[in-house]
Amino acid sequence: MTPLLSRSSSRKVNGYVRAVLALEAVRKKREERYDRFVRPLDRKRDQLAADVAARLRALSGGQHAEARRLLAARAEARGREDAATWS
Repeated sequence: MTPLLSRSSSRKVNGYVRAVLALEAVRKKREERYDRFVRPLDRKRDQLAADVAARLRALSGGQHAEARRLLAARAEARGREDAATWS
């Protein structure tokens, strides 16, 4: 149950209170949407980064250098794709 707000005799104040409550509802919906969609993606990204780091540590010297080169090339290609998408 929502707490009752005492109503003012001023229409201006009542309009302000309604606007503040509406903004609060919008903020809450945005936070819920963020929790549902963005946070799971962040967790997946972090897990993938940890997996890649663990695999890189397991490689020998030459393999490690080659893997870093391939990852850098992939990151560069990804950056170009993102730049083309946003332009």
